[in-house]
Amino acid sequence: MTVFRYRAVDSRGRVVSGESRADNELELEGRLARVGLELLAASLPRSNAIAAWRRIRLSPAELITLFVQLESLLRAGVPLLDVLADLRDSGISPAARRVAADMLDRIETGSTLSDAMAAQPAIFDPLLVGLVRTGAFFGLLNAAVALVTSEAPKMSGIGGLGVLPRRIVGVVMGG
Repeated sequence: MTVFRYRAVDSRGRVVSGESRADNELELEGRLARVGLELLAASLPRSNAIAAWRRIRLSPAELITLFVQLESLLRAGVPLLDVLADLRDSGISPAARRVAADMLDRIETGSTLSDAMAAQPAIFDPLLVGLVRTGAFFGLLNAAVALVTSEAPKMSGIGGLGVLPRRIVGVVMGG
């Protein structure tokens, strides 16, 4: 699949820019239509932009904020696809918006949330992915995400988030 840059308009008339993977413009147009966007323009990014897509990084604070927003909206009963679309459109940083857009794109094409996270190993630790996968399997996705958001602020210093999944797995497993 190719990564396209696009400009689209939503149902409220707001112009939205982003990037999404698709085999061609027609497929891109269909993907955007499924999320309520009408394609205005699409282009192929320069090769260095594709390399930048692969190098996306979130700071620990951005990752925590992403999970806080995810947990808040899921707790409020907002469907996961709508949550990710909102994060894509109004995320805290361009990198967070790209992460949300990629996850949304993957889920809309059949992946689970944990698979969408696993496709971005530079962002999501494998243990964190495993926690989300386990939470979803047992119908406890909201609880798993809530645990991440409640424990993450307690972590500080370099590698603090690396310890987080291990602590959460211990809590989930009753340890």
